[in-house]
Amino acid sequence: DHLLGNAVQHREVQGNESERFLSYFKSRGGVTYRQGGIASGFHRHQSTNEPRLFHLKGRHTVRLFEMPAIDWSYISRGDVYLLDLNEVIFIWNGSKSNKYERLQAMHRAKQLRDERGKTNIVIIEDGEEMKMSKDELKLFESKLSLKDKKLNLNETIDDNDDDTRSDGAHIKLYKCSDESGTLKVTEKKVGPLVKSDLESEDAYIVDNGAHGIWVWVGRRSNPKERREAMRNALGFLQKKGYPKMTKVCRVIDGAEPMEFIALFKTWLDSNAQKGLGKTYTKGHIAKMVSSQFDVTTMHLHPQLAAATQMPDDGSGKKEIYRIEQFKMIPYPETMHGIFFSGDSFVIQYTYNDQQNSYTLIYFWLGHHSSLDEQGAAAIGAVELDKKMNGTATIIRVVQDKEPLHFMAMFHGHMIIFKHGKRSGFRNLQYYDENNSENDDTYLLQVRGLSKYDTKAVQVNI
Repeated sequence: DHLLGNAVQHREVQGNESERFLSYFKSRGGVTYRQGGIASGFHRHQSTNEPRLFHLKGRHTVRLFEMPAIDWSYISRGDVYLLDLNEVIFIWNGSKSNKYERLQAMHRAKQLRDERGKTNIVIIEDGEEMKMSKDELKLFESKLSLKDKKLNLNETIDDNDDDTRSDGAHIKLYKCSDESGTLKVTEKKVGPLVKSDLESEDAYIVDNGAHGIWVWVGRRSNPKERREAMRNALGFLQKKGYPKMTKVCRVIDGAEPMEFIALFKTWLDSNAQKGLGKTYTKGHIAKMVSSQFDVTTMHLHPQLAAATQMPDDGSGKKEIYRIEQFKMIPYPETMHGIFFSGDSFVIQYTYNDQQNSYTLIYFWLGHHSSLDEQGAAAIGAVELDKKMNGTATIIRVVQDKEPLHFMAMFHGHMIIFKHGKRSGFRNLQYYDENNSENDDTYLLQVRGLSKYDTKAVQVNI
C-alpha cells in the first residue's frame, strides 16, 4: 500500500523457494535454515561453537537444513550431511547421494573453513567410516557412534533443481475483474500465451500449475485490483487445491521479470532492440558518451542489484566528516578517499534519479578506532539524518567490509592507511606518542578489477 501497489511481490515458502530468491544467497554459500525462531524465543538457536548436523540439498544453489539433533535417525543414504564441530567439519556422503551435492558440500565446507581460519575438513564415504584416522574416528564417534548406525535408503529428488520450464501448452490465463463490485475470476485462454493477451486496464492470473502462480496487474487497473491481487492469487491457490508451497508472484505491467516473460510464446516490447541495433564498423567507431547512471536499469538485473546493493554508480555528491574529539570535523576534499584504520568517518552521499533526490549516510569504523570514536560516528550519522527529517538511509560500514557502492564513491582511489587521530579519551594504545598520520615509506596492497571495487590497504613491510 505504501508503494501504491507498484512493487513486484513474491511469496516464498521455506524449503520451496524460487530460483530467483535462492540466487541472492549463492555468493554467500546458499541458504541455511536454523532451528528456533521468534515463537520459541530463539531458545533453540545454538551458539556458533555448538556442534550441529546439517542436511545439504541443491545441485546449483545450496540449502542447509539444521537437524533437530545429531543422530543417525536424521541421516539417509540418499543425501549429503555436514557434521560441524567447529574445529572439524565432517562431510558424510550417502552411498546413493549424487555427485553434484557432494561437490556443493565440499564448496560449503571450504567456505566455512575460510571464514574461521582454523577448521579442518574430513570427507567420509558411507560404509568407509573406519578408514578415518584414529583421532578423526574418535571425534566423529563422540557425536555419531557407528554402533547406532541404522539408515534408510532415501533417494528424494531436490525439487529446488527441477526444470520448471514448459512448452506453454498447459498454461491457463484468468482475468480478474470487479465491474459489478464483486471480484470475479474467469478463464480467458488455455495454451501458449502472447503479450497481447494482457490488457493494461485489468489484472490477470497466469496459472502455471505446480510451477507457480503469477498475478499480472495492468498499469491502468483500478486501486482495488492492485491491492487485492496477491490475496486473490492465494484464494485461487486454495480453490484449485494446489499445495501450500506453490510459488506465487505478483508482477506489475512494465516491470515483468524474465521468469514471467519466459512463460509467453511471444513478448514484444516497444523498448526492445530490433535486430542488431545500431552497429559500428572499424572505420566508424562509436563515440564514448558519459551519461548519468539510470537506477531503473537495476530492474533488468535483479540478481546484480541484490548482490551489489548499488543504488547508483557513485558519482553523486559527497560530504565527508572525520571524528576528532567526539566531533564531526569536515574532511578536506583533497583527502577524499583516504582513510585511517585508527579513525572513524561519516559520509553524507546524495544522488538523484529521474524524479527524486536520495541520501545515504555511511559511518565508517576503522579496525583500530576506539569505542568512543565509533559511538560518536554513529551519533553523528543519526544527527545528520535528523536534519533531513529522517529521510536518509544510515549504513554502518566496518573496515575491510566495505560494500561495493561505498568503494564506487571514490572511483578506484580509496586508500586505507594505518594510524589516525587520537581518541578523545586517549584510551587507544595502538599509536605512538608522536602519532604520525602515516609513515614516509609504506607498502600498499591493491585489490579490485574496476573503479567500482578497487581499494588499497597499507600492510606491514
